[in-house]
Amino acid sequence: KRGRLKILFQPAEELGAGALSMIEGGALDDVEMILGFHLRPLEECVVGQAVPAVLYSACSTLEATIKGQPAHAARPHLGGNALDAAVQAGPGG
Repeated sequence: KRGRLKILFQPAEELGAGALSMIEGGALDDVEMILGFHLRPLEECVVGQAVPAVLYSACSTLEATIKGQPAHAARPHLGGNALDAAVQAGPGG
């Protein structure tokens, strides 16, 4: 089944206002499944960075398969580049 991936970052989470404003703004409209992550490093990080470690026993790993459609290098518009999608889904994408 093909679908759309939404990657959301909750603003004002520590104030308790972020989730409600996102719901009211339609961020969760037409969503079939939610996978949640809470980044909480041992020390504060620079904005936009995270610690590459599992710090809680409830954490788990998410593995995804991104499928593409091959195309000739002279006609990339005829294919779907899975690498581009993977880069966009990763940190900083």
